[in-house]
Amino acid sequence: MKIIRLSFYLLFVAILISVVGCVDQKLTRSDAESLIKQKIGLPKDVYQEFNNSEIKKSGYYFKSATEGKSPVYTGESRDFPKSELFSYLEGNGLVTITTENSDNQSDLVYYYDIRFDFKEYYVANFTEKARQFVNGNSVKVATLEFGEITGIVERKEFNIAEVNYTTKRTNITPFGNAYHVNEEVYNNTETFTKYDDGWRISN
Repeated sequence: MKIIRLSFYLLFVAILISVVGCVDQKLTRSDAESLIKQKIGLPKDVYQEFNNSEIKKSGYYFKSATEGKSPVYTGESRDFPKSELFSYLEGNGLVTITTENSDNQSDLVYYYDIRFDFKEYYVANFTEKARQFVNGNSVKVATLEFGEITGIVERKEFNIAEVNYTTKRTNITPFGNAYHVNEEVYNNTETFTKYDDGWRISN
């Protein structure tokens, strides 16, 4: 009989502890940080889309439409300097610069002369030094990391909590320097909802 009473007593205590634990379960900073990291996927790399070509020269010229007549002659052209971005990347050994041309016949015809539009491009080719930062058509410029929980405001009557936290952009890469990316701290807010099995980030 005593054993049965003891069993019931222990069961009652276990249920009471469980109920009290569920009722008084608070959202801790460590739990909030873990759930936020999981949702956002921190830390993660920050990428910038990279266009590997830019205009070097553009213009047009004319060519006789009648064979044996006047030869090709130049029309007008305009030169463009290499951009600061390409110059920086080339100077730091991240790319080599080559030139490519395009030549297209225009729809404009002047008597027996056919107009051709042409363009020359600077083309950036990644070096081995750069390949660790390259992902398809994008380059890694930095890393986004979790900063800290700056405050938790819990509204028990609604079973929700508002969590303020920071993220920070760090580990600026050479490409980040080329794009003038700086280290920075961001302020963020997430709303959590308490369920019977714990806290979750609200959608």
